[in-house]
Amino acid sequence: MKARALIFDMDGVLIDTEQLNDTHMVKFLKKLGIEIDSDYLQKFRGVHAKYAWDQISKEFNLSTPIDQLISEVRKSYLDYLISLDNLEPVEGVREFLEKLKETKDQISCCIISLS
Repeated sequence: MKARALIFDMDGVLIDTEQLNDTHMVKFLKKLGIEIDSDYLQKFRGVHAKYAWDQISKEFNLSTPIDQLISEVRKSYLDYLISLDNLEPVEGVREFLEKLKETKDQISCCIISLS
């Protein structure tokens, strides 16, 4: 059976986003009056955004609704990524995508991110 579609996870598969996310979160939280460093964010690795923001909201007594915080940080993060002019894919991704383009079969591709 041939693949008809491929789904790529952006974070850590196409782009190494861990440090980028940390840098963005430190800046985003600073705008909310919260001073943290990237070490603080370690406890939120691999957890759902709603859980992370619930914890941050409780710890720093934020009054903004969690869903609104998540929406704002996601938009801000995407804007941040788009603004970067030196964003590079993980090693081997570029070559894989080139080989994919050379195939005779038409394959649909999608990129997801759970950040």
